[in-house]
Amino acid sequence: MLPKKDIKLTFYSGNAPFTVHIIGPQELVSLGKGYSEKFNWCEYRVSWGDGAKTDFYKEYKQGVQGSYCSSGLEHVYQKPGTFSIKVIKFHPGPTDQLINDWVGRTKVIVKEQETPI
Repeated sequence: MLPKKDIKLTFYSGNAPFTVHIIGPQELVSLGKGYSEKFNWCEYRVSWGDGAKTDFYKEYKQGVQGSYCSSGLEHVYQKPGTFSIKVIKFHPGPTDQLINDWVGRTKVIVKEQETPI
């Protein structure tokens, strides 16, 4: 079982379209300040709970050369609902096989846009 970390967001609820930024833990945010050119991935994956994923390792497998790691710490929810966010931090092993370090989870609530009367 992987160690667990608390994932911190700028906001945990708002009206659609709703932008979420992951702001913690610091270890993850620090990864998001860089540019990965050597391995073409940023050592984390995010599942946003609405079907969208941030997966720099997938980009690496598809031949994308480098990634701005900060772009993966932001997401826009277009539809209302309650979504579970899951983050996995990993690192490459001796044979470049990925080794998971920890997992973090949190929820975000996106409400319907209120229309003025």
